Amino acid sequence: EAMREAEATLDGYRKKIGEYLDWVRKEDRIVEMDNIYSLKAQGDIDERIIGVVASILLSTGILRNPKPFIASARAEDGLIKVSGRATEAMAKAGIDLGAVMMEAAEPYEGRGGGHDIAAGAFLPEEGEPEFLKAVDRLVGEQLDA
Repeated sequence: EAMREAEATLDGYRKKIGEYLDWVRKEDRIVEMDNIYSLKAQGDIDERIIGVVASILLSTGILRNPKPFIASARAEDGLIKVSGRATEAMAKAGIDLGAVMMEAAEPYEGRGGGHDIAAGAFLPEEGEPEFLKAVDRLVGEQLDA
């Protein structure tokens, strides 16, 4: 019985991820910046799955240039959850998304951090445009170092 429930949950999870990926592909929702790609999902993608969606989009090869992928979704209490993903090759080139997220979230009293290739942050939704500019700049600084 427990196994059947787990399989049903997994099937639902896969279906949701497929719907989210279709939603991203349907329109040109991914924005290319100087050093990153961004996706603002707002309430259209569940914040608990936004990191998985970011990982899949980064690994599928649909992004033309090798840049970190930063995706956000609406969380509770007027916050957004941001998930950043990079590849091992990007980390070898000097990118540390954990450090980027921590520094970029600071001005918004947000929380950010993580690892070089997988990191995240929570911050007020109104801070997102400036946060993304800061992430783009900080990634560029890491690459130039």
